[in-house]
Amino acid sequence: MAGWSRLAILYIKEQPVAAQVGFVHHQNASILRLVYDKAWRQYPTGSILTSYLMEYVIEIDNVNEIDLLTGYDAYKQDCVTHPF
Repeated sequence: MAGWSRLAILYIKEQPVAAQVGFVHHQNASILRLVYDKAWRQYPTGSILTSYLMEYVIEIDNVNEIDLLTGYDAYKQDCVTHPF
């Protein structure tokens, strides 16, 4: 599955504060696990990182569909048109 994986890392002042993994296959993206540094939890690092990863897979990978998969994380509510 070479070329399927996507890794996004959000840095602030050269320090990683959030990371997210996803996969792209046949113009479909699946965005998986988000992790973040709890020292930054008062900031929307997850939403920021997810928006950049979504922008990338739409503009660079030309996907037609993005699936945020399982979970009811608050940041996912910011990114979807169909509520959970």
